[in-house]
Amino acid sequence: MVTITVASTANLHLELNKLEEKINKRNFNNTRLAVKKSAYSLIGMLLVAIFLCSVKSLVCNSEISEALLNGACILIVLFNILVLIDLTQTAFCLEPNIQE
Repeated sequence: MVTITVASTANLHLELNKLEEKINKRNFNNTRLAVKKSAYSLIGMLLVAIFLCSVKSLVCNSEISEALLNGACILIVLFNILVLIDLTQTAFCLEPNIQE
């Protein structure tokens, strides 16, 4: 999920570049910053998930600790889904520049 989404953020970033090049002005600084933050947060959460999966067998010595760790993993997946929704909405906001 992360690799596909990060590739999509790269495409979104390139599309914002093309739109700015057409008008020869930087208009999407905030959007570009938000997309960049989303991509890096997805990568960060992937690293946290890998870490949690790696230490799960070492840390979990009771059902409570295992439940807490599983809950953290579910929150990471939920966070990634929310970031994916946000990026999808951003991509769909880009409209073609067609003069009628």
